[in-house]
Amino acid sequence: MYDRLAEKISCGHKYLSNKKVAVLPFSYTDRSVSDDGVVVSERLLTRIINLRELEVVERGLLDKVLSELKLQRSGIIDENSIKGLGKILGVEAVVTGTLTRRVDGRIEINARMIKTETGSVIAAAAEVVPDDWAASVARAQPSPVRVWNAPSEFPGPAQARNRPPADAKPRPLTARERTHCPPGMVLYWNFDTPSENLVYDVFGNHDAPLNGPSPEPGGKVNSALSFSGMDNLQVIDSPDLRPDQEVTVEAWVNFRDVNFSESGSKIFCPSLAYCFALCGAGRNDPRLLVGFKDRGTFYSQAQLPLNRWTHAAFTYDGRTLKIYINGKLDSSISVPGAIEYGKHQMYIGWAPNAVGGYHAPFNGLLDELAVYKRALTPKEIAAQYGKGMQGKGYCSI
Repeated sequence: MYDRLAEKISCGHKYLSNKKVAVLPFSYTDRSVSDDGVVVSERLLTRIINLRELEVVERGLLDKVLSELKLQRSGIIDENSIKGLGKILGVEAVVTGTLTRRVDGRIEINARMIKTETGSVIAAAAEVVPDDWAASVARAQPSPVRVWNAPSEFPGPAQARNRPPADAKPRPLTARERTHCPPGMVLYWNFDTPSENLVYDVFGNHDAPLNGPSPEPGGKVNSALSFSGMDNLQVIDSPDLRPDQEVTVEAWVNFRDVNFSESGSKIFCPSLAYCFALCGAGRNDPRLLVGFKDRGTFYSQAQLPLNRWTHAAFTYDGRTLKIYINGKLDSSISVPGAIEYGKHQMYIGWAPNAVGGYHAPFNGLLDELAVYKRALTPKEIAAQYGKGMQGKGYCSI
């Protein structure tokens, strides 16, 4: 349903020159105040991004501009406000629409893409969807903070979990802390303040939708994200997660078990270009895996223990792939060439769109995940491991 909405709305890209749009909260036709419009817009936004026909304004920036213009995140936005958004955000069109609650309890969505300069509608679509978020969205008052509901293609058992309130706010890195981050960092999920349905990037702009995983105390550094084997974190594709020559990924992992028949467990995989995981198809031992879309799959020499924290990392400098375990070089493989990217939505945890049926469920804890657009040196990897052993984050002073 949301996929069809996204496809029809994205057809409006043919009438745009810069392809940049903002997806606004939807509003009820009877003007009732609710966060339902935020839920719908977030689900639609994610699917529009995945189609890659349009460039979408980051939600945090949009919320800030809406606040500065004194506009509600859930409510009707008029033509003059749309023009103002267009000028401030530099977008050529906005996606918005209305919601109508039917007598059977389902929600009728009428979406449209509107050119900011002329106010003309260049694409429209309608769908009827179930109200499957009722238990987690307040309807009496507009939410004063960011509450973003991620799409939930695979329900899993997460609804029964006792997760933190949706108004948990992240503490971004201070200016002083940022100076202590290794150069080239583009993403840092420390999992210390995830909301009910979002992981915050405390360094960059890569907040990620959660479909079930919950924060738990007792991480390697403060809290960690706990996966049950039936849930996932959605990796949103972004240009700075697609370096063509150099990349580093590091994380602390603690696996409870590994489902070898389901191709192991992904640690971080953007768009199938490169993938960092534990074991893989046809393997029955818990070794780290790094796979490149165009050059095959490579494994660590050492196996990872279960039910124990391990610092796992890999670097690639355009010529050599290096895998590190607990701060030490495990293996080095020559695989020269640029990184080739594909179009495939990726998840950490259970993948509903699994290729070949390999869902790669994650059963365990994940903490301190960071991505860099360069290859960190062996000395830097060792230093990052050392910080974690002291209970400190990657950018700690």
